[in-house]
Amino acid sequence: MPKKAGKQQRASKRKAKTASKYGFSLEPIGDRILIELDPAVDKVGKIFLPDNAKEKPQKGTVIALGTGWRDVDGNLVPFKAVVGDRILVVKHSGFEIELSDGKQYQIIQESDVLGIIHEG
Repeated sequence: MPKKAGKQQRASKRKAKTASKYGFSLEPIGDRILIELDPAVDKVGKIFLPDNAKEKPQKGTVIALGTGWRDVDGNLVPFKAVVGDRILVVKHSGFEIELSDGKQYQIIQESDVLGIIHEG
């Protein structure tokens, strides 16, 4: 029984850290990544686009990571991206959600990450 209580405490600490920074608690599992999507493009040049013509964002910032995935030998393989990285993702991948803070988020698998953006 004590081990179970320890796992619950660690899990609640991780959730509390996410909740305090972003105002919600959502912890991805397995090889899933939670990203905050960049806002959609509102205009091209001087032309404003209607909602249905806005370009879907393909970039986002990593907010939280799951535990990782396991290889054929059962070894845990860590993620290449870390929390805070800006990444490029496959268009129309994952599951999009809008949380109480009004921002767009997406839960994707690591295999949907095309690359890590290094700016500067």
